[in-house]
Amino acid sequence: MIRDILARISAHPIPFVLKTQQGVEGGGTFMISSSEELSKLKATLSTLLLPKLLSSVVARNAYLNPATLILSEMVTDVVGNWGLTFFITKAGVCVFLAATQQIMDSSKAWLGSKISYLAQEKLKRKFTPIMEEIGAWLHGYGYFGPCGADILEAMNSDDPAERSTTMKIVDLNVRTSGSLILGLLKGHFSGGRRLHEATVLSVTTKMTRGSFVGKLNDEYRAGRLVIVSWCEDVESKVSYGFVVVGAPNAEALDREVAKIKQHASSVEM
Repeated sequence: MIRDILARISAHPIPFVLKTQQGVEGGGTFMISSSEELSKLKATLSTLLLPKLLSSVVARNAYLNPATLILSEMVTDVVGNWGLTFFITKAGVCVFLAATQQIMDSSKAWLGSKISYLAQEKLKRKFTPIMEEIGAWLHGYGYFGPCGADILEAMNSDDPAERSTTMKIVDLNVRTSGSLILGLLKGHFSGGRRLHEATVLSVTTKMTRGSFVGKLNDEYRAGRLVIVSWCEDVESKVSYGFVVVGAPNAEALDREVAKIKQHASSVEM
Protein backbone atom coordinates (compact mmCIF):
# COMPACT_ATOMS: atom_id res chain seq x y z
CA MET A 1 0.00 0.00 0.00
CA ILE A 2 2.82 2.41 0.84
CA ARG A 3 4.39 1.76 -2.55
CA ASP A 4 1.09 2.54 -4.32
CA ILE A 5 0.67 5.80 -2.38
CA LEU A 6 4.21 6.93 -3.20
CA ALA A 7 3.71 6.09 -6.88
CA ARG A 8 0.57 8.21 -7.06
CA ILE A 9 2.29 11.13 -5.35
CA SER A 10 5.28 10.84 -7.68
CA ALA A 11 3.00 10.98 -10.71
CA HIS A 12 1.42 14.30 -9.66
CA PRO A 13 2.75 17.37 -11.51
CA ILE A 14 5.06 19.64 -9.51
CA PRO A 15 4.32 21.99 -7.75
CA PHE A 16 1.70 20.49 -5.42
CA VAL A 17 0.60 20.41 -1.79
CA LEU A 18 0.16 17.28 0.33
CA LYS A 19 -1.79 17.42 3.58
CA THR A 20 -2.54 14.85 6.24
CA GLN A 21 -5.74 14.63 8.27
CA GLN A 22 -3.92 15.65 11.43
CA GLY A 23 -1.88 18.83 11.65
CA VAL A 24 -1.35 22.05 13.52
CA GLU A 25 0.32 25.39 12.68
CA GLY A 26 1.44 24.12 9.28
CA GLY A 27 2.60 20.74 10.59
CA GLY A 28 1.33 17.91 8.38
CA THR A 29 1.38 20.13 5.28
CA PHE A 30 4.07 19.63 2.65
CA MET A 31 4.62 22.14 -0.16
CA ILE A 32 6.57 20.54 -3.00
CA SER A 33 8.18 22.80 -5.61
CA SER A 34 11.08 20.70 -6.90
CA SER A 35 12.22 17.13 -7.51
CA GLU A 36 14.59 17.43 -4.55
CA GLU A 37 11.70 18.31 -2.22
CA LEU A 38 9.72 15.41 -3.67
CA SER A 39 12.55 12.98 -2.85
CA LYS A 40 12.69 14.25 0.75
CA LEU A 41 8.91 13.95 1.06
CA LYS A 42 8.92 10.35 -0.18
CA ALA A 43 11.62 9.46 2.33
CA THR A 44 9.62 11.02 5.17
CA LEU A 45 6.43 9.31 4.06
CA SER A 46 7.91 5.86 3.64
CA THR A 47 9.92 5.74 6.87
CA LEU A 48 7.93 7.87 9.30
CA LEU A 49 4.56 9.25 8.33
CA LEU A 50 2.78 6.51 6.37
CA PRO A 51 3.62 3.62 8.74
CA LYS A 52 2.29 5.69 11.65
CA LEU A 53 -0.82 6.84 9.79
CA LEU A 54 -1.75 3.43 8.42
CA SER A 55 -1.23 1.73 11.78
CA SER A 56 -3.72 4.17 13.33
CA VAL A 57 -6.59 2.76 11.24
CA VAL A 58 -8.61 0.21 13.22
CA ALA A 59 -12.12 -1.16 12.85
CA ARG A 60 -13.72 1.34 15.23
CA ASN A 61 -12.34 4.45 13.49
CA ALA A 62 -12.09 3.35 9.85
CA TYR A 63 -15.26 5.27 8.96
CA LEU A 64 -13.43 8.52 9.86
CA ASN A 65 -10.67 7.83 7.28
CA PRO A 66 -7.90 8.94 9.69
CA ALA A 67 -5.12 8.05 7.22
CA THR A 68 -6.48 10.14 4.36
CA LEU A 69 -3.95 12.22 2.42
CA ILE A 70 -5.08 15.30 0.48
CA LEU A 71 -3.16 15.96 -2.73
CA SER A 72 -3.86 19.29 -4.41
CA GLU A 73 -2.42 21.87 -6.77
CA MET A 74 -0.32 24.68 -5.31
CA VAL A 75 -1.71 28.19 -5.45
CA THR A 76 0.72 30.50 -7.24
CA ASP A 77 0.95 34.29 -7.67
CA VAL A 78 -0.21 34.82 -4.09
CA VAL A 79 -0.75 38.46 -3.09
CA GLY A 80 -2.48 37.93 0.25
CA ASN A 81 -2.52 35.30 3.01
CA TRP A 82 -5.68 35.79 5.07
CA GLY A 83 -7.34 34.32 8.12
CA LEU A 84 -11.12 34.83 8.07
CA THR A 85 -13.07 34.33 11.29
CA PHE A 86 -16.84 34.45 11.61
CA PHE A 87 -19.80 32.92 13.46
CA ILE A 88 -22.67 30.95 11.94
CA THR A 89 -25.90 31.34 13.89
CA LYS A 90 -28.37 28.51 14.40
CA ALA A 91 -30.53 30.14 11.70
CA GLY A 92 -27.60 30.06 9.26
CA VAL A 93 -26.71 33.78 9.37
CA CYS A 94 -22.98 34.53 9.04
CA VAL A 95 -21.57 37.15 11.41
CA PHE A 96 -18.22 38.57 10.29
CA LEU A 97 -15.68 38.85 13.11
CA ALA A 98 -12.33 39.64 11.48
CA ALA A 99 -9.99 39.23 8.56
CA THR A 100 -6.38 38.95 9.69
CA GLN A 101 -3.04 38.63 7.96
CA GLN A 102 -1.39 35.26 8.46
CA ILE A 103 2.25 35.27 9.59
CA MET A 104 4.34 32.37 8.29
CA ASP A 105 7.98 31.40 8.79
CA SER A 106 10.43 30.43 6.04
CA SER A 107 9.14 26.85 6.04
CA LYS A 108 5.54 28.09 5.64
CA ALA A 109 4.58 27.07 9.17
CA TRP A 110 1.93 29.25 10.82
CA LEU A 111 3.34 31.57 13.48
CA GLY A 112 0.33 33.74 14.19
CA SER A 113 -1.85 36.55 12.91
CA LYS A 114 -2.03 40.32 13.00
CA ILE A 115 -4.95 42.64 12.47
CA SER A 116 -5.60 46.19 11.36
CA TYR A 117 -8.85 47.30 13.00
CA LEU A 118 -9.27 50.37 10.80
CA ALA A 119 -9.32 48.13 7.71
CA GLN A 120 -12.01 45.76 8.96
CA GLU A 121 -15.03 47.42 7.36
CA LYS A 122 -13.36 47.33 3.95
CA LEU A 123 -12.25 43.73 4.50
CA LYS A 124 -15.74 42.77 5.61
CA ARG A 125 -17.12 43.85 2.23
CA LYS A 126 -14.30 42.02 0.49
CA PHE A 127 -14.81 38.71 2.29
CA THR A 128 -18.60 38.65 2.76
CA PRO A 129 -19.29 36.69 -0.47
CA ILE A 130 -16.87 33.86 0.34
CA MET A 131 -17.89 33.91 4.02
CA GLU A 132 -21.52 33.39 3.10
CA GLU A 133 -20.60 30.64 0.65
CA ILE A 134 -18.68 28.78 3.36
CA GLY A 135 -21.42 29.39 5.91
CA ALA A 136 -24.18 28.08 3.65
CA TRP A 137 -22.19 24.92 2.94
CA LEU A 138 -21.47 24.23 6.63
CA HIS A 139 -25.00 25.07 7.72
CA GLY A 140 -26.25 22.61 5.13
CA TYR A 141 -24.65 19.92 7.28
CA GLY A 142 -26.38 21.29 10.38
CA TYR A 143 -23.37 23.17 11.76
CA PHE A 144 -23.59 26.41 13.68
CA GLY A 145 -20.86 28.06 15.75
CA PRO A 146 -17.43 29.63 15.23
CA CYS A 147 -15.47 29.08 12.02
CA GLY A 148 -12.09 30.03 10.66
CA ALA A 149 -10.93 29.87 7.06
CA ASP A 150 -7.41 30.12 5.68
CA ILE A 151 -7.66 31.94 2.36
CA LEU A 152 -5.04 32.76 -0.24
CA GLU A 153 -5.65 35.74 -2.48
CA ALA A 154 -4.02 35.13 -5.86
CA MET A 155 -3.78 36.94 -9.15
CA ASN A 156 -6.50 35.91 -11.56
CA SER A 157 -4.70 34.05 -14.37
CA ASP A 158 -7.81 34.30 -16.56
CA ASP A 159 -7.70 38.09 -16.47
CA PRO A 160 -4.04 39.22 -16.09
CA ALA A 161 -4.55 42.56 -17.82
CA GLU A 162 -7.11 43.74 -15.25
CA ARG A 163 -4.87 42.76 -12.29
CA SER A 164 -7.89 41.24 -10.57
CA THR A 165 -7.58 38.64 -7.80
CA THR A 166 -9.42 35.50 -6.79
CA MET A 167 -9.89 33.86 -3.39
CA LYS A 168 -8.74 30.29 -2.76
CA ILE A 169 -9.87 28.45 0.37
CA VAL A 170 -6.97 26.28 1.51
CA ASP A 171 -8.25 25.19 4.92
CA LEU A 172 -11.41 25.32 7.02
CA ASN A 173 -11.10 25.37 10.81
CA VAL A 174 -14.63 24.57 11.88
CA ARG A 175 -13.97 25.49 15.48
CA THR A 176 -12.48 28.31 17.52
CA SER A 177 -9.38 29.41 15.58
CA GLY A 178 -6.17 30.96 16.88
CA SER A 179 -6.95 34.40 15.44
CA LEU A 180 -10.55 34.55 16.72
CA ILE A 181 -9.49 36.54 19.78
CA LEU A 182 -8.22 39.43 17.62
CA GLY A 183 -11.69 40.22 16.32
CA LEU A 184 -13.23 39.98 19.77
CA LEU A 185 -10.73 42.48 21.22
CA LYS A 186 -11.57 45.26 18.76
CA GLY A 187 -13.47 47.27 21.36
CA HIS A 188 -10.72 46.88 23.94
CA PHE A 189 -7.91 47.98 21.64
CA SER A 190 -9.29 50.18 18.88
CA GLY A 191 -12.43 51.46 20.59
CA GLY A 192 -11.26 53.06 23.82
CA ARG A 193 -7.48 53.04 23.57
CA ARG A 194 -6.97 53.93 19.89
CA LEU A 195 -4.69 50.93 19.42
CA HIS A 196 -5.57 50.09 15.84
CA GLU A 197 -3.03 47.30 15.21
CA ALA A 198 -2.70 44.05 17.16
CA THR A 199 -1.10 40.63 16.97
CA VAL A 200 -1.27 37.33 18.84
CA LEU A 201 1.94 35.89 20.30
CA SER A 202 2.87 32.48 21.68
CA VAL A 203 5.40 33.12 24.45
CA THR A 204 7.80 30.69 26.12
CA THR A 205 9.63 32.00 29.18
CA LYS A 206 11.24 30.86 32.42
CA MET A 207 9.30 33.55 34.28
CA THR A 208 6.10 33.03 36.20
CA ARG A 209 3.02 34.92 35.07
CA GLY A 210 3.49 37.40 37.87
CA SER A 211 7.12 38.05 37.02
CA PHE A 212 6.32 38.43 33.33
CA VAL A 213 3.58 40.97 34.05
CA GLY A 214 5.93 42.78 36.43
CA LYS A 215 8.50 43.26 33.67
CA LEU A 216 5.81 44.66 31.37
CA ASN A 217 3.70 46.37 33.99
CA ASP A 218 3.20 49.63 32.07
CA GLU A 219 1.99 47.80 28.96
CA TYR A 220 -0.24 45.51 31.02
CA ARG A 221 -1.89 48.29 33.05
CA ALA A 222 -2.38 50.45 29.94
CA GLY A 223 -4.18 47.59 28.22
CA ARG A 224 -1.61 47.24 25.45
CA LEU A 225 -0.83 43.71 26.65
CA VAL A 226 -3.60 41.13 27.21
CA ILE A 227 -2.81 37.68 28.57
CA VAL A 228 -5.32 35.28 27.06
CA SER A 229 -3.95 32.11 28.65
CA TRP A 230 -0.96 31.06 30.72
CA CYS A 231 0.41 27.67 31.79
CA GLU A 232 3.31 27.11 34.19
CA ASP A 233 5.15 23.76 34.18
CA VAL A 234 6.15 23.28 37.82
CA GLU A 235 8.80 20.68 36.97
CA SER A 236 10.68 22.46 34.18
CA LYS A 237 9.92 25.95 35.54
CA VAL A 238 8.96 26.98 32.01
CA SER A 239 5.81 29.00 31.27
CA TYR A 240 3.79 29.01 28.07
CA GLY A 241 1.59 32.00 27.35
CA PHE A 242 -0.78 33.15 24.65
CA VAL A 243 -0.92 36.95 24.60
CA VAL A 244 -2.24 39.75 22.44
CA VAL A 245 -0.36 43.02 21.95
CA GLY A 246 -1.90 46.23 20.63
CA ALA A 247 -0.38 49.48 19.31
CA PRO A 248 -1.48 52.65 17.46
CA ASN A 249 0.24 51.65 14.20
CA ALA A 250 2.41 48.95 12.61
CA GLU A 251 5.71 50.55 13.59
CA ALA A 252 4.67 50.89 17.21
CA LEU A 253 3.44 47.28 17.19
CA ASP A 254 6.90 46.10 16.14
CA ARG A 255 8.36 47.98 19.10
CA GLU A 256 5.86 46.41 21.52
CA VAL A 257 6.68 42.93 20.22
CA ALA A 258 10.40 43.67 20.64
CA LYS A 259 9.82 44.49 24.32
CA ILE A 260 8.17 41.13 24.90
CA LYS A 261 11.00 39.31 23.12
CA GLN A 262 13.41 40.77 25.69
CA HIS A 263 11.70 38.75 28.44
CA ALA A 264 11.00 35.48 26.63
CA SER A 265 13.17 32.64 25.42
CA SER A 266 10.84 32.14 22.48
CA VAL A 267 8.18 34.33 20.86
CA GLU A 268 6.10 33.27 17.88
CA MET A 269 3.72 35.69 16.19
